[in-house]
Amino acid sequence: MAQVMPLPGGAHEWTDQTGVLDLDGFVHGFFTSDAWSEETSLSKERGFVTAARRGWRATDGSQSFVFLVQFANAAGAQSLYDSISEGWKQNPDQGTVFTDPADQATGLSVTKLDKYGNAYAKVMAVQGNTLIRTLYFTAANPDKAGAQDLLHRQLAAMSNPAAQVGA
Repeated sequence: MAQVMPLPGGAHEWTDQTGVLDLDGFVHGFFTSDAWSEETSLSKERGFVTAARRGWRATDGSQSFVFLVQFANAAGAQSLYDSISEGWKQNPDQGTVFTDPADQATGLSVTKLDKYGNAYAKVMAVQGNTLIRTLYFTAANPDKAGAQDLLHRQLAAMSNPAAQVGA
């Protein structure tokens, strides 16, 4: 959990969506229930080690969620990244896929509102043996730049854990 970025000042943490996860917790928190069996098997093959997540509501009303998934080696993280990004590309009805070449990241901008009236953008990248996935929820319209900024802050927290990375 030490590598997950610190909670930004004034933010309210989602206590039920924050913490370290074992394989079952990861699979159940990351995938839909119809994929649990297959993804448990694939995660074992990829060398799953551990996962950590943190979610919060910021003072501006946006909500953020960071998920880190660590594997035994970089190939496991890259395999999950490739699988997810390919799924996004194969299902254009889910949202608009975008790339962030500076971080070798892929994102998805989703305009369909969730049950709380939020749109969101999510971005993921691989750093070493860890997959990083960030989600940034905003009212009515997805904020791609906000999601990319969240990824950048998470990458900075992993590069320099001693530094405070605020909102």
